[in-house]
Amino acid sequence: MAQKPIGYYGEFRPTGVDTSAARRIEAIAGLAGQVGDIAAAFGKKKVAEQRFLEEKNEIVAAEKAAKLAGNASAISATPLELREYDDVQTYEQDRVFNATAEAAYTAGIQNEITGIVSRAAAANPEDIEGYRNLTKSGMSGLLGVAPEEMRPAFESYFSQVNQTSASRIWKAQQKKQNDIDSATIQTALVDQSVNLVNLARSNDTEQLRNAGLIWAETGKQAIAKGLVKGTAFATQTTQLRDRLATQSALGRFDSIITNEEQTVEQRIASGQNVIDQINDKDTFQVEDPLDPEKMITLDADEKDALVKDLESELKDFES
Repeated sequence: MAQKPIGYYGEFRPTGVDTSAARRIEAIAGLAGQVGDIAAAFGKKKVAEQRFLEEKNEIVAAEKAAKLAGNASAISATPLELREYDDVQTYEQDRVFNATAEAAYTAGIQNEITGIVSRAAAANPEDIEGYRNLTKSGMSGLLGVAPEEMRPAFESYFSQVNQTSASRIWKAQQKKQNDIDSATIQTALVDQSVNLVNLARSNDTEQLRNAGLIWAETGKQAIAKGLVKGTAFATQTTQLRDRLATQSALGRFDSIITNEEQTVEQRIASGQNVIDQINDKDTFQVEDPLDPEKMITLDADEKDALVKDLESELKDFES
C-alpha cells in the first residue's frame, strides 16, 4: 500500500518554567513589608498615645500644683508667682498652671474678703465705724500683695459683699441709738412730768409755765427724730394736763386749810364748802396750768376722784 506524504507539521512548543514558588515568595515578601509598615505605624501611634498620656498627666499635675500655689498665696497674703513661657515643650503645662493658679488665687482672695467682712461684722454688730476700720485694714493687707491688674475685680467683690453687711450694721447701730435716745427722752419726760406736778401743787404759776414750755419742746424734738409718736405724746400731754389740773386744785385747797389768818374751824368750814360746791356740779373746770388762757374740764369720774382727794386732805387736817 502506498503511503501518503505528511502535509502538516505541528509547531514545537517546549514545556514552560514553573514560577508559582517565586510568586509565593514575592507575596510573602510583600506581606511581610505590609506587616512591617503596619507595625511601624502602630508603634508610632503607641508612642504618640503614650506621649499624649504623659502630657495629660503633666497638665493634671500642673493644675493640682497651681491650685495649691494659688490658694497658698491667697491665704498667706503673699504675691502670686506665675510661670514664664520660656520652653515650647512645657508651654501648655505653663499655660494651664498660670490659668489655674490665677483662678485658685482669685477664689482664695474672695474667700478671704468674705472672711474679713464676716469677722468685722461679728466684732462690731452695732458699730459701723469699728466695722469700717477692720474691713479697711484687712483689704489694705490683701490688695497690697495682689497683682495690680486683679485689684479692681477684688475691690468690686468687696463692694458687693460689704454692701449687705454695712447696711445691716448701720441699721442695727441706728436702732440701738434710737433705743437709747428714746429711753432718754422717756426718762426726761417722766422727770419733767414729776416736776410739773410738784409745781402745780405748789401753785408756782410762773415756773409751771416755763416747765410746760420745756415739756412741749422736748416732745416736739422727740417726734421730729421719730423717737416718740405724735399720737402717743398727745395722749401723754392730755393725761398730764388732767393730773396738773387736779394737783392745782389740791394746791389751792391746801392754801385754804393752811391759812393762818383764819381759825381752824373756819378753815375746815371753808374747805368743806369747796368740796360741796364741786359735788354740786356734774363736771368741774380748772385753769390749764400749761396755758392759763384755757380751762381743763374734768369728767364725772375725774371730778369724783378729785373730791375724794380733797376729803382725804380735809380729814388729815382735822386729825
